[in-house]
Amino acid sequence: MQSLWIFPLNRPAPDSLEELLRAALAGWQAHKQPVQSCVTVVDAYFVIVEALSDTSGCGIDWLQKAVTEVLTTQELEVLDAAEVLYQTPQGISRVHFQHVPELLANGTLTAGTVVYDHTCVHRGTLDGFRTPLGQTWLSRYLSPIS
Repeated sequence: MQSLWIFPLNRPAPDSLEELLRAALAGWQAHKQPVQSCVTVVDAYFVIVEALSDTSGCGIDWLQKAVTEVLTTQELEVLDAAEVLYQTPQGISRVHFQHVPELLANGTLTAGTVVYDHTCVHRGTLDGFRTPLGQTWLSRYLSPIS
């Protein structure tokens, strides 16, 4: 894997989003060289872009702008890292990380709740993308066992 980016979305993406992003990224270049890429929408809330060839700072800027433009046409927004997305029986929900302690206290979240770590890309893989809350940095909010 060359480089990987995860764009968490504020609401579920339409089925057409992947195709729209592929079309937009067909023009992706870095230093006038094409950047080969792969785009996937995962669980309707995450756009994952992988550069299959080398890119650079200007190429990354181009990617950010292109993705934002496509998302805007679909009335979608990229969430910031403070938003925690988690799995529920009804689907995916989100909460600002500062509200995690109260959701743990009322039982909405548990150590076993699957959360989506959209910051996991520093490892260059999707390892840890779907992880039980108790195995993430959010575990600091779990009550200590007496």
